[in-house]
Parts: sequence; C-alpha cells; structure tokens
Amino acid sequence: MNRAKLIIVGSLTIGSMLIACSDSTGPSAVGLAQHFDTLYSAAATHESIGYSIRVQVITDLEILAAFGATPRDVSVSTSNGVEHWKGFEFAIDPNGDPFGSNNVLALYRDSNAHTVLVTSFAQNGAITSAALLVNDTLRVISSVFSGNSALSPTNDACPDPPQLANPGLVPYVLSKCTSAEFTASASAEFAIGSDVDAALSHLAFGSTGLDGEAFVSGFGFTGSHVVH
Repeated sequence: MNRAKLIIVGSLTIGSMLIACSDSTGPSAVGLAQHFDTLYSAAATHESIGYSIRVQVITDLEILAAFGATPRDVSVSTSNGVEHWKGFEFAIDPNGDPFGSNNVLALYRDSNAHTVLVTSFAQNGAITSAALLVNDTLRVISSVFSGNSALSPTNDACPDPPQLANPGLVPYVLSKCTSAEFTASASAEFAIGSDVDAALSHLAFGSTGLDGEAFVSGFGFTGSHVVH
C-alpha cells in the first residue's frame, strides 16, 4: 500500500463536509468513507461522553469503508419483525492472540448510523461481546449473546484510503491490510429503556457473508473501543 497517499487532515471546511456527505448516496466505498468522516467530524465537536462513544462507533464504520469494504445487506430479526440493515467486518492480527477479540463486526440500521450494532469475535470465531449504539449517543452492552464468525482472507492488498479527517485511521494506515470475506451470525438481548425503540431489545441474524479487511497491526491501537 502507498501510505503516502493518505493524508489525515486536521479539519474540513463545511463545504467539503457537505460534498462528502452528498457523495455517499452511491455505491462507492470512497463516498461512504467520506460520509462517515463527515459524521465523525460532527460528533467530534461535542465533548460529552455520549458523543465520545458515537465517535468510536463511527470510526469502526469509517475504517471499513476507507480501506475498500462494501457493506452487505443483512436481514436482522428484531423484537418487532425482520429489518434490513447493512454491515461489514474487519479482523485484527488474525494469526495473533487466539484469546483476544480479533474481529469487529458493525451493522448499521440507517445511513446516518443513529443505530449501530457492534460485535467482537475471538480468533476461534466465538463471539466475545455485543454493544448497541442507539439514539446517536447511548451505548447499551448486552449480557446475553451468542454467535460466531469465520474469516476467509485473500492476498489482495486493500486500496489506498481517500483523504479523511479522522485520526483514528492512522494506526490502520501503518498496518498491512488485505481484503477479506467473513461469514458471521449473532444474537443479542439488550435491556433498553422506554426512550429507546422496543424493537431493539432483541437483535439476531443468521449466517451471512460480509465484506471486509484483515489488518496486521503496525503501530498504535487497532481494534474497537466500543466493545471489549
């Protein structure tokens, strides 16, 4: 990968942020990464803990799009029926710590990521945690979950990321990235309050193929801050 092509920009003008968002309506991974970068920049202007969590969730989504992954449609069973979400997955050091949380899967309910399910899996494919971002800034962690994930790596190098503002991408730029395919399934229960859509108390999806990446970490933290 030509790492020199990625420039992490400290700030974006409002005009360029709006252009990035409008480009996201197409299927381009670059347009989607720019859209998530705009959401990141908006969330980063807030100092509350809730927006800090939103920044972390958006970063997970942005990493995936920035390095070329295309979200797949996922049929998610909720407490009120089946919904159609979009998602993808990435692996960290797939040949590393077998007991670590190596894979991070992110499913988003809507294009502006107001609701996002993030799950992590160990190297052996067993699910290790599940968290839900709702109402933009509220994180709910599941204590009842099940699922698994399998990685099918390729030898194809990831494309160079576009110009983005999010500094959370730096460790991934300094890592080796290859395209990957995943097959995953998960089920999680969430204790939610009356101010949250009741349909989100139960989320599950059967075996589904997902696009993504595998990273061999080079420098800095790689992995999700959302799930542990």
